[in-house]
Amino acid sequence: MSQPAAEPDAGAGLLELYDEALPTVYGYLLSRCGDVTLAEDLTAECFLAAAAAVRKSEAPPLTVGWLIGVARHKLVDHWRDRERKRRGLRSVVRDQPAVEDPWEERLDALRARDALARLGPHHRAAMTDPFDALRAPVTPVDPDPRFAARLRRALRDVLEGGEMTEAVTEELAWPPTLTPYIAVRDARSALRWYADVLGARPRGEMYVGADGSVGHAELAIGDAVLMLSEGSTQVPVQPPSGGTFSHTLHLQVDDVDATVGRAREQGAAVEREPVDEPYGRIAVIVDPFGHRWMLNRPPGRAARQRPGDVAYLTMVVPDDERARAFYGTVLGWRFKAGSVPRGWQVEEVQPMVGLSGGGDREVQLCYRVADIGSGLERVRRAGGQAGSVERRPYGLLAECVDDQGTRFQLWQPVD
Repeated sequence: MSQPAAEPDAGAGLLELYDEALPTVYGYLLSRCGDVTLAEDLTAECFLAAAAAVRKSEAPPLTVGWLIGVARHKLVDHWRDRERKRRGLRSVVRDQPAVEDPWEERLDALRARDALARLGPHHRAAMTDPFDALRAPVTPVDPDPRFAARLRRALRDVLEGGEMTEAVTEELAWPPTLTPYIAVRDARSALRWYADVLGARPRGEMYVGADGSVGHAELAIGDAVLMLSEGSTQVPVQPPSGGTFSHTLHLQVDDVDATVGRAREQGAAVEREPVDEPYGRIAVIVDPFGHRWMLNRPPGRAARQRPGDVAYLTMVVPDDERARAFYGTVLGWRFKAGSVPRGWQVEEVQPMVGLSGGGDREVQLCYRVADIGSGLERVRRAGGQAGSVERRPYGLLAECVDDQGTRFQLWQPVD
């Protein structure tokens, strides 16, 4: 007698669908809200709501289309809640009889007009019904891999019967000691411009006032933070006007010429064309919002680390693929291929971290020195072993061993 077929595990099905569905759900939300942080929050809410749904006795069919439907309702709920807060309805309706809520239809119309405005003229001309914009094809967008890894872990924990104890959205590092806070006339346009031209990334949640103005927003640019707002009549801070400047924002970039090209194409005034100076290649631009920037690619000898600082950390492991999967899941690390076989660079961590596969397990530290020759002589005098100096694309490097057998490197940046 044959045994009845086992019921499919809906939770496992959701996890299997996750990688396929995530870019579509995230792309749907990002294109309609225009804010990375909000899109991540709503994407997390969507998948966690799906996890709760599939744990019920009558689980819904698991498809990408169904998840898009959940995402749409999450977005509508967000807009409804925001509009209620703006109008102060919560304090008004508490003692009032229940009334029909018209926001579903109004919000659909708002979203339709917003989506329609994002299309080109030829697309708009082809549409006879503005609600067609809501049915426009969704373009998948890959979210930040660190966010994707955190959400997968949270989703798995919920499906395995636990509670969501880990925040899915990224915990923000505290800003640097000194952080510029600028005023602009059109914060939303400025946020897009700084992202497109300077490679900035949204940080945290944008604060929008009751009148719709942006009271606070943050961008991450490299390891720095730029804060901005649209100014206020309550504080003596307003966007710049006129042709004089009280300050210049100094920004290090990988390619000065390419950055100037993007800036010029998107409306910036180029005050000083790219030129080589003893302190690197520089250029000066004034962005469309009235702020002056000096762009700089420092010379090769420039380094943030002081002599004696740890400049680089190398993790040597037998299996680099397993290590990438493990630390990608645990810490949200992202990797790019290094300059040697089975070598990997961890992106956007401090100090810089590399992964090397195929060796015995160890962690090697690389220290910055002002003069590598003098540093190697000090190693020998202290009872250690100092190897020969090798020139690498990033400077001079030497392998060393201390007087107890621990391996390390010395590094000197050069042009």
